[in-house]
This record gives sequence, structure tokens and C-alpha cells, in this order.
Amino acid sequence: MQVPGYSIKKEIGRGGMATVYLAVQESLDREVALKVMSVSLVSDETFCKRFVKEGRIAARLTHPNLLTVYDIGQYEDTYYMASEYLSAGSVRQRMAQGLTPTQTLKIIKDIASGLQFAHENGFVHRDVKPGNLLFRRDGTCVLADFGIAKGLHSNTIATKIGTSIGTPHYMSPEQARGDKVDGRTDIYSLGICWFEMLTGRVPFDGDNPFSVAMAQINDPVPELPADLARFQPVINRMLEKNRQLRFADAGELLALLEQSAKKRPAPKPEPVTDRGDNQSTRVLPSAPRNKAGSRWTQISMALLGVVLVAVVGYFAYTQLGNGELEQGMPVVDSEQAQTLPPQNDAAGGGSDTALADQTPTEASQSPADTTTDSQPVDVAESAAVAGDSEVRALLQQGDAYFQNAQYAYPPGQNATDMYREVLAIDPNNAHAQQRMRDLAAIWADAAESSLRDGKASLAGRLIKRGLEADPDNARLQELQKNL
Repeated sequence: MQVPGYSIKKEIGRGGMATVYLAVQESLDREVALKVMSVSLVSDETFCKRFVKEGRIAARLTHPNLLTVYDIGQYEDTYYMASEYLSAGSVRQRMAQGLTPTQTLKIIKDIASGLQFAHENGFVHRDVKPGNLLFRRDGTCVLADFGIAKGLHSNTIATKIGTSIGTPHYMSPEQARGDKVDGRTDIYSLGICWFEMLTGRVPFDGDNPFSVAMAQINDPVPELPADLARFQPVINRMLEKNRQLRFADAGELLALLEQSAKKRPAPKPEPVTDRGDNQSTRVLPSAPRNKAGSRWTQISMALLGVVLVAVVGYFAYTQLGNGELEQGMPVVDSEQAQTLPPQNDAAGGGSDTALADQTPTEASQSPADTTTDSQPVDVAESAAVAGDSEVRALLQQGDAYFQNAQYAYPPGQNATDMYREVLAIDPNNAHAQQRMRDLAAIWADAAESSLRDGKASLAGRLIKRGLEADPDNARLQELQKNL
């Protein structure tokens, strides 16, 4: 095979559509991965267009966690694409060797950061899987293969209505049904990858692609082993069947991981009831557990909480006599986005006690980082002062959402909405006021992380969200001033 300008050294991979070679780009004397479309597909116009589209999409997306494409072209009957050569293997290969929980978390953060950038630039990948997650020598994980990527705002239908596209074991339910997809589809697929990295198996399996697709649509998320249970709440949310209940975007996922990785414990409310577990030992936030262990009891209590919130909200609305009762901060696409500084350890290695990136040095931490912990506030006392039993219920529900890291999503079922409803009823409620300050501190942390990574526009949106929670937050005001 001859491709002008490239010297082919050896074959390094083969798939259904193309073969990948290690080659040297002669003009720059650098090694590249040269992806060449199968000759048997040249006569198929659809495959040719898809191949060229992949190269053009990838070339537009320049990000540390996305594969860099150098060149795309055609010579006679040969369609080719030259990209950076990543010699450190794929996540699929690393899984065979074994990955630590800390390494898997580093991978998830790297790929989530790349996905956030792709989504913000209008593309959903649609085929996130271990074989498409590659490593650079420094341990950075990179998302490759945008062959079936789709523009989020494109009106082009690449497949017939009712058909699906992707890899069955990593498809989202909406993909399996052939529905329209958005960035939350990639979050679901990333959740599948994380579950597989942790356990060595995919969460949904079957004898054929159809049965796998049905499992994706209908089956509950399996339980992780006990020693990995701290990851369960986050993976469950990534793998929600209803995409409205998943993370709004990859930036929200990153913000949660950033907050949960703090060396200091996250702000905790004064306990209202005995929840039966020591939440201070958890690395990732988890939902309060029901002592009886009954799934139906948990579901019933959740529904009861939703009904109670609706009734109290209506009560407050009618008592105030106007239509201006705040419903919380709306989740806007990409509004919670952030990227995180890379770790220095190869393939995400590092201390298992710190599950995520730490600040470069202890001295570089902002003094405000040490002052965001809550001051103990007695919820019962706050409610008694207000003279309103509904306030107590809202505070309890808000604290449960806060502990589960449901800071501002999903709508109507998050900490921000609950505390705002409390303040609509009792503007001087000390517990709700403190919690709003805690939420502002979380958004400030995320904004600082985005600024460290050069994402000024994302930081601006995070700062705005934080100031909506606490307009007097000095750190947010300073960040906004310096933005």
C-alpha cells in the first residue's frame, strides 16, 4: 500500500471499517497512526462519508483528552486519516492487567473532561467503550474514534427512525430504542465502562444484541461488591434509564468528583434522624440508607418526599399570594461544566485515600477552602423558631439531597430547590442560609478548577451559579472580578 507522504512501518490494529498502521509522516519525521479505510468499502458512499466525517469532527476538537488528528485525505482508492500515535495501549488492554479503583477514577475524569468539550462544541460521540479509550505515555486517557459521532444540533438522520447505532453493551436505553440522543448518552456509556473497569464485567449482558438492548432498557443496575460500594451512587446516576435523572452534563459529574475528593470532609448537616451509617467515612457521597433495607420502602419514602415538597411548595405559593416563588436554579446545558488538572501518576495511579486530583501544593489552597465547613445548626430548633413543621420536612429532604450530591439537579429534587423553598417560607432560617453558603463554596471550588484549566467561560457560568446561591460570597466576588 502506498500513501504519498507517509512511510508505513507495520500494522497495529484492524477493525470492520479500517486498518491502522504505524507510519512516519515524512514531512515532519514523526510517527503517526495511519487509519486506512478498507478497500472493500470504497464503493459504499455511506462508509466513505462517515470516514471523512470522523476525521473532520476529530480535527475540530482539540483537547488534551481527545485524540489529535493531523491529516485526512484520499489517494486513488485509499481513504486515510493520520492521528497521533498512542503507544501505551487502551483501557481494554489495561483491564486485562487489572486497574485499581483510583486508576479507574482518573480515567473517568479524563474522559468526562473530553466529552464535556465535545458536547460543548456540538458533538455526541455515541460509541464510548474501553477499546476507544487510549493512553498517552504520561498516563493521560484519551477518547478516540468519532466514526459514528453526531452533531447535537444537526438535522441529518444517519440511520432510519427506530434503528440504533453503537455497541450494544455500551448503548444507552435511548440508543437501544433508536431515539434521538444527546450528551447524556455518552455519560451513560461512560458509566458502563466504569462499572466494567471496577468489576471486570459489564452490568447488562445477554445472549444476543437484542437481549442486551432489552437489558439496557429494563434491568436495574447491579450492586457493586461491598468494597466498591462508595462508587454505587455515582454509577447509579450515570446509568439512570431516564436521562432526565442522569447528570445534566459531564461537567456536573466532574464537579461532584472534585467536591468528593477534598481532603477535608464535605460540609455535613447536624443529623436530624439516625441514618444508621457513618457517612463521614465515605469518599464519594451516597444516599441515606433505609435501615429496613426494603427497596419498596425506599421508593415509597422517596415518592412521599416528592409529594410533600409539592404540597409545601403550593402552600407557600398560595400564602405568599403571588407567582414569584423561586423554584431553584435551572440546569442549563454545560452551565456546570468544569475540567480538572491532570494527575502526575501514570494511568491514574496514586494514593487510594485521595480518589481524585489534589491541588498542586498544600500552600496553594485558598484560605477560603478551610472555612466552608458548616457551623452546626439544629434543624429542629430552626423549624421551631419558624413555627412551621413543613420547614422541618423541607430541611430534612434538602439535607438528604445535599449528602447525595444532588446540589442543583434534577429539577425539584435537589438541595438548592429545597433550601430555596425553606427561605421562601422562612427568610431567616439559619440552617438553609448556611447550606446556601455551602453550595456557593462548592461552585467556587469548581470555578477555580475550571480557571486553572483555562476554561474562563465555564468558570464564569459556575461563578454566576454560586452567586445566585450566596451573593455575598467573597471568593466568588473576587473570582468574578478577576475573570
